[in-house]
Amino acid sequence: MLKNAASPLKIFMLILILSMMLFALWRLYTLYHMQKSGKTAEAIIEGFAEKENNPQSLSSDEMSYAPIFSFKTMKGKKITVTSSTYSKLKKHQIGDIVTVHYSQEKPLQAILEDNFPWKFYLSLAFLGLAGSALLIYYLVHPSD
Repeated sequence: MLKNAASPLKIFMLILILSMMLFALWRLYTLYHMQKSGKTAEAIIEGFAEKENNPQSLSSDEMSYAPIFSFKTMKGKKITVTSSTYSKLKKHQIGDIVTVHYSQEKPLQAILEDNFPWKFYLSLAFLGLAGSALLIYYLVHPSD
């Protein structure tokens, strides 16, 4: 049990870290569900969206790129999507054929097969778990 009253800051941090972990787990589930039970299609890279990087960033590169791709759904409807994942390097060339995963209900949320952000959300979930465990330990065993 709690030996002393827990500081509001520690409780707030615990809630924040648990929320981060739950969000990461939810995103991992939705990505897994889209990849396993969603549909796949062949898409063509049509171009790139450009975004200027923050001038105060540590990176010296000025631009980041996100592929713009189009595909046809199972019903034959053409969908064009700008990826939400920006990168300093262009992984693909215009005209490349790639595989996309999409949900029939929300085809505009299609994701390129090689752009699934598994590592990011797994890292976020692990950090949330480790941070929660550490904060719970300090809540239960406050330093003297």
